[in-house]
Amino acid sequence: MRTRFLTGATLLLATVTLPVAAYADSNYTTGTGTITATSHLNFQVTIPQVLYVQVSTGTAFANNTTIDTITYTAPGASVGNGTAITGTGGNLSNGVVAAQVIGNGGVVTFSSTTAGQLNNGTSGQNISYSQINCVASAAASPTTTTLAHPALADGATTSETLTPVNGVVNQAAKWTFTYLNTTVPAAGTYGGTVALNGQAVYTASMP
Repeated sequence: MRTRFLTGATLLLATVTLPVAAYADSNYTTGTGTITATSHLNFQVTIPQVLYVQVSTGTAFANNTTIDTITYTAPGASVGNGTAITGTGGNLSNGVVAAQVIGNGGVVTFSSTTAGQLNNGTSGQNISYSQINCVASAAASPTTTTLAHPALADGATTSETLTPVNGVVNQAAKWTFTYLNTTVPAAGTYGGTVALNGQAVYTASMP
């Protein structure tokens, strides 16, 4: 019967050839004194392009189908005398609405469009959108830039360019609308519905 002996060299070879678990990033250090070992981990965040516009009632970053109406009633004794009239309606107070545009894809074009002059259902009896004035002021929760109102024009689109800061547009405002009351139209109710050209459409777009 033979007896076999493993030498020290054979034992060492067996040790170093044992399988070692593989890691994506690991570092092993040995020695004396101060030694260090480092490992790494990458992080990545993907942000989609988003575009949000709100005029009056709205829900942040969500669809909201509520369309508010601002209504003006001229007192009989002051029709056309140039005294501006405050409206009722609007999500903040009488004639006052919240407005905001947020986009993260660069320059945003913001516009208002009307189908024509406000009318009362009778041909030739109209009120121009130039009689609807808007003053923009800082929002309750201010952003860096107050959102200007693109002027309302009869049967036309008025556009403005919103400049991004570091690729992001975030502009908000309180818009206060008044009826200028500088003309004497025929008696009647003007606008209020799409059929009577009573709706303005606000559009935000990114390239």
